[in-house]
Amino acid sequence: DEGAMVLGVVLENNNTVTFINLSGNQIGYEGVNGLGDGLETNNSLTDFFLGGNKIGDVGAYGLGEGLKFNSSVTIIDLRSNQIGDVGAMIMSEVLKTNRTVTQIDLSDNQIGDEGAEGLGEVLMTNKTVTQIDLSDNHIGDEGAYVMGEVLKTNMTVAQIDLSDNQIGDQGAIDLGEALTSNKTVTRIDLSDNQIGDVGAESLGVGLMTNSSVTYINLARN
Repeated sequence: DEGAMVLGVVLENNNTVTFINLSGNQIGYEGVNGLGDGLETNNSLTDFFLGGNKIGDVGAYGLGEGLKFNSSVTIIDLRSNQIGDVGAMIMSEVLKTNRTVTQIDLSDNQIGDEGAEGLGEVLMTNKTVTQIDLSDNHIGDEGAYVMGEVLKTNMTVAQIDLSDNQIGDQGAIDLGEALTSNKTVTRIDLSDNQIGDVGAESLGVGLMTNSSVTYINLARN
């Protein structure tokens, strides 16, 4: 954490670094709070990788506070960070005001339907995020429903990864219905869920009229 806090101070004054990868360390909430402070004033960093740490929901709050004011970061990787529904809700609050983040990775965390719903509600109006990875979480049919609603209204998300969750036929039905009207998603990953014949059929019907999807993964359902 001390090293991350020092880096946060550096970011406050540095205007040249565009890429930082701090993945696979032992950074906790104190360290990421310092990084968040640095992001408030930094205007050069675009790619920020923090995967495989242990920031948790508390750290997500500190980082989120910085991202609310940041106007340069476009890619943020928070995979494998013990982030739950609370942390996901915090990130959704960030996306309400942030206008630069285009890719966000929240895979391999502890996000359930509540967190997915919070993110989904924001994505219905967000016009900058193009890629979102929520794979390997605890998202079920309720979360999939909200993501389906996102796809009905959002015109910027092109890639969505919901693999390795707990989505069943009902969730697939809702996503399939969304595909009939969505014109921007090109890639959707639903592998390693609990989708059966009924859900697969609905997705197939959606693809009959969809003209944008080029890749769909339904492996291991």
